[in-house]
Amino acid sequence: YGGNVLSLGSGSIAGDSLEPSQLIQRPFTQSLQTDDVTLIIWQGTLPEGEQADQLMQFAAEGGVVICLPSTSQETAEQAFAGIRWMNVESTPAEETFFVGRWEKETGPLADTDEGFSLPVDQLDTLRRRRVQHTDTVLAAYSDGEPLLIHQKTGQGSIYFLTTLPLGNWSNLDQGPVLLPLLQRLGQEGTRRLESTLFLTCGELSEIEMGAGWKPLEEDSTHQIAWHAGIYRSGNRLAAVNPPASEFEPAMMTSETAASIFEGQAFQMFLESSGQNESNLQGEIWRVFLFLLILFLMVESWLMMTGPSTTAQQGFGRKAQPISGGVSS
Repeated sequence: YGGNVLSLGSGSIAGDSLEPSQLIQRPFTQSLQTDDVTLIIWQGTLPEGEQADQLMQFAAEGGVVICLPSTSQETAEQAFAGIRWMNVESTPAEETFFVGRWEKETGPLADTDEGFSLPVDQLDTLRRRRVQHTDTVLAAYSDGEPLLIHQKTGQGSIYFLTTLPLGNWSNLDQGPVLLPLLQRLGQEGTRRLESTLFLTCGELSEIEMGAGWKPLEEDSTHQIAWHAGIYRSGNRLAAVNPPASEFEPAMMTSETAASIFEGQAFQMFLESSGQNESNLQGEIWRVFLFLLILFLMVESWLMMTGPSTTAQQGFGRKAQPISGGVSS
């Protein structure tokens, strides 16, 4: 039942139809066919050996792997991606583990574009499996135990979900949380199918460096681990850029600069603006601002006093009669 729920929840949706994901029952010995795969859901005992290496390579290429626990009560011995399943915990009768916090800004449990939150706090968990890890917790129960763990691996990601979509484990199978979670993980994994990657020189993982990248320029001896440029691996291209820190100017103290030129004749110019108010170098604008304000005040006073005095003198005179006769 749980496998069918995961297969349906991670299936591809086209119009009104849903195509379930491929469900592979274990045990199996053949290598996984991952040519056009973006998401792998691994439920049960953690992979080891060649299968573990294949999943790590899958994630490093941009794919997404999510691991769910087995129903066994035994503690697993092997680890995958540095994470190991511990013991199964069950709640007392008529009690549940409930989620206390989860990442709402980014990640597969983030709020929708319309601002609505996924009902993660409505999950009722009866059983969960503890994990030994040192990675990022995207969702946790109220007692601090993780529900969803994320590990960045190369261009992709590995997730661990600590409960199952089974009636005696949780109500995760009802869909409001599981469906968007799996669909978002599948969308995240589509970067694996992209033919062009953008990488940063010096920040590639060992798996990425082991993908057989060759410089696109002929007769070039550059290596993707140390040199920026364009590289090819099969039908994929990688644009490797220098880290941004190489373009940021480094700052040094005056003491360090003086020690570099020790024994040499040199002049050092220090910008002291804002540190010593008595030093007017760089602060001459204050003088011009004061003169401008003074000029505006004088101009305003002249405009207010000049016309009013003339008007008062004109209105204060008495009219004089005109003497003389009218000639014809």
